[in-house]
Amino acid sequence: MHNRFKAIITIMVAIFVISSISFIVSAASQVDAGSVTTAKGSYTWEYFDDDTLIIRPDTYKNTIIIDKYDLPGDYLNSSTTVHIDVSNLYTQGHNKTGNIHVYGDNCPSGNIVISGSTLDNFYNMVFYNFSNLNTIRFEKETTLYWIGLTNCNVDRLDFYENLNITSLQIINSDSLISANVPDGVKKLTISSCYNLTDLNNIDELDYISLAKVGISEIFVPKTCTYFRCNSESLTKATFEEGRTCITEFMFSGCRNLEQVIIPDGISSIEKYAFDQCTKLKTVYIPASIKQIDRFSFGDSNNLEKVYYSGTHDQWYSITIMNEDEIINDSIDDIFYKADIDFGVVNLITKEPEDYTGYLGSTATFTVEAEGEDLQYQWQVFKNNTWANCSVKDGAKTDTLSLEAKESRNGSNYHCVITDKNGNTVTSNKATLNVVTLLKIETQPEDFTAAAGEMATFTVAAQGSGLKYQWQTFKNGSWTNCSINDGARTDTLSLEAKESRNGSKYQCVITDKNGETVTTNEVKLTVATPLIIETQPEDVSGAAGEMATFTVVAEGSGLKYQWQTLKNGAWTNCSVNDGAKTDTLSLEIKSSRDGSIYHCVITDKNGASVTTEDVTLSMLKGVKIKTNPLDYYGKVNTMATFTVVAEGEGLKYQWQVLKDGVWTNCSVNDGAKTNTLTLEIKNSRNGCEYHCVVTDKYGNTAISSSASIIVDKTIDLPFVPATALDSTEPVAPAATYDSDEVDEYENVVDEEVIDIVTEIQTETVTEVD
Repeated sequence: MHNRFKAIITIMVAIFVISSISFIVSAASQVDAGSVTTAKGSYTWEYFDDDTLIIRPDTYKNTIIIDKYDLPGDYLNSSTTVHIDVSNLYTQGHNKTGNIHVYGDNCPSGNIVISGSTLDNFYNMVFYNFSNLNTIRFEKETTLYWIGLTNCNVDRLDFYENLNITSLQIINSDSLISANVPDGVKKLTISSCYNLTDLNNIDELDYISLAKVGISEIFVPKTCTYFRCNSESLTKATFEEGRTCITEFMFSGCRNLEQVIIPDGISSIEKYAFDQCTKLKTVYIPASIKQIDRFSFGDSNNLEKVYYSGTHDQWYSITIMNEDEIINDSIDDIFYKADIDFGVVNLITKEPEDYTGYLGSTATFTVEAEGEDLQYQWQVFKNNTWANCSVKDGAKTDTLSLEAKESRNGSNYHCVITDKNGNTVTSNKATLNVVTLLKIETQPEDFTAAAGEMATFTVAAQGSGLKYQWQTFKNGSWTNCSINDGARTDTLSLEAKESRNGSKYQCVITDKNGETVTTNEVKLTVATPLIIETQPEDVSGAAGEMATFTVVAEGSGLKYQWQTLKNGAWTNCSVNDGAKTDTLSLEIKSSRDGSIYHCVITDKNGASVTTEDVTLSMLKGVKIKTNPLDYYGKVNTMATFTVVAEGEGLKYQWQVLKDGVWTNCSVNDGAKTNTLTLEIKNSRNGCEYHCVVTDKYGNTAISSSASIIVDKTIDLPFVPATALDSTEPVAPAATYDSDEVDEYENVVDEEVIDIVTEIQTETVTEVD
């Protein structure tokens, strides 16, 4: 176990060695800096563009507390590495011991580095609320009494080899599965780590306190003066040879503890050692036991069998204690109604262990026990019951050998051992795990992305219990990527920054057996982003003109494809029209009126963008369908001229020809409508008018001109047909030009008119 732990804790050295804070500063640019002064202590801080936060405490106090909420912005949460430089923490005249407490409030920072010239002797360092804490590294040899991790999700314990630590405390870490206790630790406290199933390197600890962990089997070292395991997951406990006492509350509350084997040499069992072990059914007690507390098995009232290696008389000579006083209670009262078998020596000294292997390998399960004329029977758990295994597989020996088949994956086995007296003991169950051969099914691929976009590298692998570690090539060696980027998953996600252009990445995959494979190297290319700077615009024009649509874009190796919408689908335009350039040129035709176009632009990396849709409209113009006509009328009547035109958004302007120039008519006469209305005057006789019609596109048409003709005739009186001779018709009165009438008025006097009038009157009377 020592070698195993040493191998693990040296991983950090292979991954990353920090030579000095000055090196870190020179490798990155400072983004921000400041200082913090609170009642909890004072310190300066610097934040760098590689997501590194450096904190330098500077205080006369013995304790420094660094709190996320004392820092501006969100720098602690944004950091992937937090450096704490304690060079200025202590001054002359002060004891070089102290306390550092760092509160992260679910800070995702994965790495903490402790550095500084005075880093040699501290009392404790406690880290709170770090959601993905991977490593705590110490730059120089440091003696630290106590290090604590509270609400920190850690999936492994990596400590720099320079650290000399006495006490380790881990509280509330859901991700902690396996823990190898650092060498030199004497006191271990782990609480509320429900997924912790594997705990190693504890055989030299003086103090062990485990509560609410997922460990199913535990080993109790002989040197451990204080040992307490309160875990409902615990099913079996064994003790190192040489131990003399089972101390109080040792397994109190272990409700799933089923079997306890107390080795020879244990002389006393103290109070509440197995209190509330409600599933405890079998206990092996050696003859070396001389003293048992009355309540050592309190509330463990389901005991069925007690195997005692001594005699009847020895059993009843055991001293019963209560609160350090000898009492006269019977030992049988301690074990309730359990049957007591005497002289049983078939103790299991080595339990079978789980087997994990590849398909087709041979799984072996071995048990070792002490006793006379022992007989073995291996059994497999099937259909909710234990059934005997086959003799050909060694089912009646101390070793069972089986081929690892898919059908046996997850199967449980145990061995029932019987001595010559018929006493039996059953080993712990062991599980056969068949794993798939580790291999890479899909390699990650090179990724090209625009600056600011997310680049992703993904690997698909086959195997059991796979673990992933993405790495990047820096300064001539492969370095682990940040957990924040998914470095321990099958997909690494990174922001495409200019600083990462050309970076190489690979993934190391490890299965549950420790076998590893490494992917191909892949490269991140950060490309110029593909963007549209100027969109094309709608075009309107007359038939026969050329319509041009143009787009301006920025990117690398751009390709263009103009398309038009036909029958609900986008169709590529013709190359002859410039469809593969940034400008599309088309003749305006009625068949293209209302057509919609856009351009798909693709860069050399396959990224594409599409312009906005634009429309081609053909201008139809203005057409005069009915021209105005000359108007013939009398003075003081109204003349009207009307034009009928065809077009969109028509506007009208009537004009009159004056002195050889066309001049706009008055609005009052309807000059801005399709009908012009004018009073007929002698002054307007022969005046010409026309209408200028304009559509919404600015196209114009001018009607033909029309004139006002003044009617100058007058109506003279008629002589009826019967006026002189009823048998002879009388010609109707002549119509005379007004000028002729003027001359006539000079000749005809009023008397003539009166005669004519009289004749007309008489004629009318006769007719009546």
